[in-house]
Amino acid sequence: MNREELITKVNTETSSSGTEVTALCRDKLDWIQDDICSRYDFSWLKDYGYLNIYPSYTTGTANVIQNNTMILGTDTFWTVAHVGWLIKFADEYEYYEIASWTSLTQIDLASEYVGATANGLAHAIYKTDYPLASDFKKMVWVKQLITPTKMINIPEVPFSQFYPNMFSRGIDTDPDGYILTGTDSDGYYTLRPTPVQTTKKQLYYCYVKELTTINTEGAESSIPSKWHDAFVFMLNVFVFNMIDIPQKALIQNNLYEQTIARMIEEDMKRDKSTGYVMAKERLSTGRNAFVKFDPSRYQNR
Repeated sequence: MNREELITKVNTETSSSGTEVTALCRDKLDWIQDDICSRYDFSWLKDYGYLNIYPSYTTGTANVIQNNTMILGTDTFWTVAHVGWLIKFADEYEYYEIASWTSLTQIDLASEYVGATANGLAHAIYKTDYPLASDFKKMVWVKQLITPTKMINIPEVPFSQFYPNMFSRGIDTDPDGYILTGTDSDGYYTLRPTPVQTTKKQLYYCYVKELTTINTEGAESSIPSKWHDAFVFMLNVFVFNMIDIPQKALIQNNLYEQTIARMIEEDMKRDKSTGYVMAKERLSTGRNAFVKFDPSRYQNR
């Protein structure tokens, strides 16, 4: 049922209507959706995505000026996509964020270059943070399909303590950990694998979805439609309390709780293996071998 259908049903069951009732129902719809989704780790709240990890960029050489942010290149093909990436020159220790792009041979750093003025320096540009699915809410797991183990979720403080140099564990090592680094300029949550990769790799992840608002005209909750009566029961609670009929509000609240209990019971009995595509990708022959799968099952960002 969409928003209007839910409110119409509440009007019928409570014998109450009008702008005040409509406003109350609209105000409580998202609250009810959040309350239901907070009760259990429902299978229909999960989805899958993948990330293509870019290789480091090393083509051409760079000319740098001490205490200056402008970098000029020779035989480089820098693009606007490199904005936000980190750049390192020769065998220096410092990494700089690329703040802006002017041309294939000119970029600007977010902070002044602290080394000595030099021309023809080798350089490497690294992408460290990758945007997750637009409806991402919480990570369940991350892994490479070719490896048997999942990557470790490293909280921010331990990450800074134990991995002060994200590049310190060698080149082309399979990523074994990750940190969620906030949001990018487009509002997408971002993930940073560790160690930072220098070759192209692909990461797969399972996540809990953030459900969108249903307080818009014609909107319908992503909660399976067979359970939409739960919205009606709780909206009835709010309306009966508003018109001072607490006995009926209590009955509707009990129906709401019973419906959620049935939702949880049914989902617990569900064969979860049919919902977890990763479990079906292993072949019976060959260790760490995998079959091809339908990429439409994943969201690519």
